[in-house]
Parts: sequence; C-alpha cells; structure tokens
Amino acid sequence: MPQIKDSYVASGSVRIVYHHFPFLGEESFQAALASECAGEQGAFWPFHELLYANQQGINQGGYAREVLDGYARDLGLDIDQFSACMDDARYRPEIEGDLALGVASGVESTPTTFILRGDAGAKIEGVQPFSEVASLIDQLLAKDAGE
Repeated sequence: MPQIKDSYVASGSVRIVYHHFPFLGEESFQAALASECAGEQGAFWPFHELLYANQQGINQGGYAREVLDGYARDLGLDIDQFSACMDDARYRPEIEGDLALGVASGVESTPTTFILRGDAGAKIEGVQPFSEVASLIDQLLAKDAGE
C-alpha cells in the first residue's frame, strides 16, 4: 500500500477506495467498526495497520473489545469518544453495506483488490507483490492514454 500511494496516489493517477469485508463473524465486524471509530479521530489507516499486523486467527479473541480499546489507547485516541462510537455501532449500516457489495462483487477473501479504470479492470485476491499490482495499474493507465 505505501508503494502504491507513493507511486500512483500522490501523482493523482489513482485513488484508493476502501470497503470492509467482515465475513468471518462478529470479531471481524467489530474490527471494521473500530477502524471507522478510529477514523473519526484521523486514525483509520494506523488502526487498520495495527489490525492486520496483529491477526491471531478467526474469532480467537484477537479483535475482542478490550484488544481494540488497547489499540485505540496505543494510538493516543480519545478513548471516551472511541468507546461511544463503538457502543453506538454508528457505522454498522455502512459496514453491512460494504459486506453486501463485496458479496455481490464476488469477493471471497481478504484482501481482495479491484483495479478499475473506465470499463476495464482487474481483480486481485490475496497479498501480491507491488510489481504485479503496478503492472496491472500501468496497463490500465496505458489503455486510458490510448497507448
């Protein structure tokens, strides 16, 4: 992601649109909710990175509420604001909408990346090397430029 941001997003060639896909049960839903609550304080991506760096298996306590609260504290977030957001589950409708969109789009695992340009595009499942993703982006940008 950092390389994509540096090479393509910074120049305005592409933009990143993130959608949640909490298909592994309540813990993955709570993780998605927590990242949105962190986003209220400008910390969506740092929180997201903590989640991915600390995966512990499916529904095994890695995304339990006390763990998510700990990540919020580690990032220096206002814990009262974060907790209120979590308790309200205020982003539930958006996250449920993201999940439905993912299912309708054929997403079966995370991460799944769609690279889209006009009517053309590519679907990438799993973590792939930057060179592969860059090659696909370059192909789509070249089509748009008429090359």
